[in-house]
Amino acid sequence: MIDFNTNAHAFFGYTREEFAHIRPWELSPEYQPDGSNSRIKAAEYLHRAMSGEKVAFEWLHCKADGNTFYAEVRISLLHVRGRRLARASIIDINARKLAELALAKSQANLNAILNSTGVGYILLDPMLNIVEFNREAQLWGTEALGLPIQTGSSLSSYPAYAGFDILHQCIKNAFEFNYSSFEMRNNEAAERAIWKEVFIHKIVDPDGLIYGLCIAVTDITSSKEIEIHIRDMNSVLERKVIERTHELEEINKELEAFNYTVSHDLQAPLRAVSAFSDLLKKEHYNELSESAKTYVGFIHHGAARMSLLIKELLAFAQMGKVPLMLQSVNMNVVVKDVIAEARVSIKNLTADFFVDQLPSVQGDAALVTQVWSNLIYNAIKYSRKKERPAIYVGSFTENGQHIFFVKDNGAGFDMKNAGKLFNVFKRLHSESDFEGTGVGLALVHRVITRHGGKVWVDAKENEGATFYFTIPWGNLG
Repeated sequence: MIDFNTNAHAFFGYTREEFAHIRPWELSPEYQPDGSNSRIKAAEYLHRAMSGEKVAFEWLHCKADGNTFYAEVRISLLHVRGRRLARASIIDINARKLAELALAKSQANLNAILNSTGVGYILLDPMLNIVEFNREAQLWGTEALGLPIQTGSSLSSYPAYAGFDILHQCIKNAFEFNYSSFEMRNNEAAERAIWKEVFIHKIVDPDGLIYGLCIAVTDITSSKEIEIHIRDMNSVLERKVIERTHELEEINKELEAFNYTVSHDLQAPLRAVSAFSDLLKKEHYNELSESAKTYVGFIHHGAARMSLLIKELLAFAQMGKVPLMLQSVNMNVVVKDVIAEARVSIKNLTADFFVDQLPSVQGDAALVTQVWSNLIYNAIKYSRKKERPAIYVGSFTENGQHIFFVKDNGAGFDMKNAGKLFNVFKRLHSESDFEGTGVGLALVHRVITRHGGKVWVDAKENEGATFYFTIPWGNLG
């Protein structure tokens, strides 16, 4: 170092005496930001300058306190009194360089984010010229910087919609409303339909100055194909539903005809059998032998049982056709009325009843009454052979819903057969032990399921049974 000015002293913080012992590369870190060795690179620049070449470059320097700064360096050859000297002009560009590096880093981060989303991004200036795009957009054919969007983008291969250019219209909407979007597909004649969803955002600064537009393009072909497939499947299902509905209507007509036959054509001969057996018993009873009297009793009992069975089957068949008349049902009143009726209709009723306070529900009063009637009469029937028949009626709350139950201490049954209990004609006891048709519990099941609830049982042979049911529609508490 031969000489330096005051600015050099301010830049580096060295005294004149210290400068006299410093080589140029010692004013730099060991390596430059590009990875080059500062000593070798500085020697190269000095050699070129001493050869007469004017050299200019950017350089990272070190100050005496160890801090670094960026500078633009210009080296030129001087001839002074026969000596060849190099003059270096150092211009502090640290602020600009740091800003450039920050901008480059920000741009690199932004590019990394944009190129990892799977979404094509295209930036337009206010004149709708393409000024930037990411890798995904390039894969789609956007690679014409400076050209208008209509000619410099793969979007130009998509046809106009409804007689006007939808892309142009949505760009207009974005300028007016800040945002717009649409879906578009490739040419109808293409082997495979390619769908894209396009979002357009207006770019403005805090003062409202418009910088341009950002177009985000996403390939939605897969989701669109699924949507179309689902729509086609729904169309097929709707057609099948219509066909099945028609079939069910025909079946219902046949069932109605069958019900008419059962209620009229079968009931009439049964009434005749019952009537004539009554006349035979009334007018010729004394003339009959003991075995004949027994046979007449069997005929009369069989006819009565068949008539009851037909009546219950008709009620079961009609159950699903009658619409529910929902209202508040006071379960306490219903149970009280059913028990009072049982005390009148059943001779020698000895059962003790224990009834808790019950919550009200929202349901069909007539059908709910039928449920309680079937369950309570069943409990009476199957506990009557006990020395002290006891029937318990109550409820409890579980998982936010009321659960009602009817419990008896009667015959009970083996739980391995419980799955048959709610089917028509399925009985777990013989008629000689307990009379019945096997329809009552099937009716209970249908009423409860129509209310959206469920019914189940817990029992033990010779120790009684407990029937539970829920009515979840509008529990009133």
